[in-house]
Amino acid sequence: MKEIDKNVYKIKNIYSIHFHQGIFCILLISLLPTIIHPNSLRIHILSISNWTIYLDILGFILPVLICMFLIIKRHIDIKFIIISLIPVSLMSYLMATPILEKGIVSPFPLWLFPPLMVGVIVLSNKHILRKNLYSYAFILGVFSVIIGADLAHLPALLNYTSTTSMQAIFGGAGIFDLIFLSGIFSILFLKFLTFIQKYEKIKISKDYFI
Repeated sequence: MKEIDKNVYKIKNIYSIHFHQGIFCILLISLLPTIIHPNSLRIHILSISNWTIYLDILGFILPVLICMFLIIKRHIDIKFIIISLIPVSLMSYLMATPILEKGIVSPFPLWLFPPLMVGVIVLSNKHILRKNLYSYAFILGVFSVIIGADLAHLPALLNYTSTTSMQAIFGGAGIFDLIFLSGIFSILFLKFLTFIQKYEKIKISKDYFI
């Protein structure tokens, strides 16, 4: 019986490996046209009056796909994500501004505040989350910008009148867009705050024994 269970377990592992390899190959093949033709990095989703709205593959779709993978693979608590997104998205909304010529922008250092808030929230709830803290940080960082900065300010941007056709591109700066950067800096701030917390605990313990 044990031998059968071992064989079944091996088959499941082999199937899982081939399945994920297949998904990776499909994604890689789908991205090849964007490497050959740079203009195909953007996907047109809709047009409103003289505005055309696009999704950038590297700046929007890729970070969202990473978040979806983390949510499924790491068994992320969706309820915690939704509740935590409320204050962080509000912060992203306050830190961003729609500008006709540039789109929805957040100047330095204002765009650092939402990722910092993410780091504080995740670290404060580490006893509840227990593990996958950096996955939570990345997901909150990415979706806070999408919801609070891009989607919330999009109506105001579309209300601007222009005689020429205009483009609104979600994730238009690619991997250097705020969507991706917010996810990365949320992880960095979490690591920094975790280091400070551990350092303080070590310092307190040393002072106690002195």
